[in-house]
Amino acid sequence: MRFALAALILIACSSDPPPAAPDAPAQPDAPPANCLVEPSYTLGAITGEANTAMGGAITGTFTINAGPPRDTFFVKLSGITPGTYTIQGNDADFNACTLCVNIIADIVAGQGPTKFYQAQAGTITLDTTSATSVTGSATNLTFREVSLGTGSVVGTCATTVASVAFTAS
Repeated sequence: MRFALAALILIACSSDPPPAAPDAPAQPDAPPANCLVEPSYTLGAITGEANTAMGGAITGTFTINAGPPRDTFFVKLSGITPGTYTIQGNDADFNACTLCVNIIADIVAGQGPTKFYQAQAGTITLDTTSATSVTGSATNLTFREVSLGTGSVVGTCATTVASVAFTAS
C-alpha cells in the first residue's frame, strides 16, 4: 500500500507535461450564414442575355443559380470595347465602374435583389461588346459584398470565380 501511494505521489508531482491531445483536423472557414453566395463558384461556360441599359451601357446577365431565389453573374459595360482588362481602381468601385462585374444574390421575383457583390480584382477579356452580343472570359475574380445604397464594401462576405467564359445574345 505504501508503494502504491508513493508511486501515485511521484506521478502526480512529476514536472513532465501530460501528453497533448491530437488537434482536430482543420476545417475550411464557412462564410457567415447571411452571405447568400458560395465561398467560390466553378462556372465554366455560361450563356445569358445581352441588353442596353439606361444611359446606353451594354449588359450581360447570366443565371448562375436558378433558385428560387435566383443568383446572376452580371457584366455592365459603359464605353468599353473588346480587349483585356484588369479589374482595379474605379472598376472595383460599385459607383464609379465603367467595366462593372457583379454577382447579384437572391433575386426575389417582384422584389429584386437582396445583395450585390462587386468584383474587386481579376482579369476580364471581352471579345464582343454590343447591345446584341457580350462575349468573353474572366479569371481570378474576387468579389466583396457592397451596400445596395452606397456601393461601399460592407461586412466580410466574399466569393471568388477562378474562371468563366460567357456568351450573351
